[in-house]
Amino acid sequence: MSMNCIQKSAGRVYLSAAEAFTQARITTLRDEIASLRQAGHLYLLKKHPRPVDTIANESRRIRLVGIQEELLKMKLFSSGVQGPITTLTFKLSPQNT
Repeated sequence: MSMNCIQKSAGRVYLSAAEAFTQARITTLRDEIASLRQAGHLYLLKKHPRPVDTIANESRRIRLVGIQEELLKMKLFSSGVQGPITTLTFKLSPQNT
């Protein structure tokens, strides 16, 4: 947590609205990731997935990429990096979809 997002008053620590929103958003994204992973695990257990299952799995993979990009943007914003994000490199294994 960056010091510019904290205000101290009478021994109490207050987070800025942006910091509180970021923490809440990260919690929401963690919950979503857990749900996507669980659904992905169930997909991997299927011996003969239907086409609709395969499409849903691809949608989950795309959503995980979106979450990763959002987290990267949050990290860059909180560290003070400005400008466009040009590349994002990562590897998704079948266990993460």
